[in-house]
Amino acid sequence: MTSSRMTALALVACAALAAPAAGETPKAQAPAVEEAPKVRAPAARPAPGAKAPAADPAEPPMTVEVSYTGAAGGAMPGPVPGAPGARAAPGARRGPAADVAVSTGARGATLTLDTPGGWQGSARLAFKDAAPPMRLTLTLAKMPNYDLESLTLTSGKLALAVGPVSASPTTKYYDARGRAQKAPEGAAYTVTARRWDGELDVEVRRAPGAGLGKALTVSWRGNLGYGAASSGSSER
Repeated sequence: MTSSRMTALALVACAALAAPAAGETPKAQAPAVEEAPKVRAPAARPAPGAKAPAADPAEPPMTVEVSYTGAAGGAMPGPVPGAPGARAAPGARRGPAADVAVSTGARGATLTLDTPGGWQGSARLAFKDAAPPMRLTLTLAKMPNYDLESLTLTSGKLALAVGPVSASPTTKYYDARGRAQKAPEGAAYTVTARRWDGELDVEVRRAPGAGLGKALTVSWRGNLGYGAASSGSSER
């Protein structure tokens, strides 16, 4: 057998092996399937009535609790409970600790708390996470429509006596030991207070280095003889 004939037979055998069996349908190769890109689900819409976070993301979270001491109900003579050296007035009551609504921003922090509605009393604020910010505004709601005969802020040994408060803003300046001074120059603490219709705003600003502990007490005493609702109905 010649070499050319042997080569031809080998090619025929290879073709027979490579061909599919009779009646067999060649399998079609499935095209490559591209993986669909992953899509992040949108944030869930807040439930009806849910409130958006009031805290500024740039500010650290702040948890504050408040407890009250005050006369139960109407006019009752006696010293302001919670004031330095004062004893509780007859009929005074101390309520359980409650959370405070906190909002923070570029102008500092604002704490909104509902008072028991007494004409005199005190609110003790406990800052759980950190000391109070350098600029702090306290909004005391549900206050009687009276001017205040006295308002005092205490923290440890520091006592800032603001004095009378009416519908017109009252601003007082203090040195590092809490002593009042006439001018704002060099003041360690600046307190501005004003009452509205059923509310009292107290803004506290501290200079660098002026300390304030994690417990702050606001004590007030209403002026029952003057400054009734007619003089405090100013709107914001």
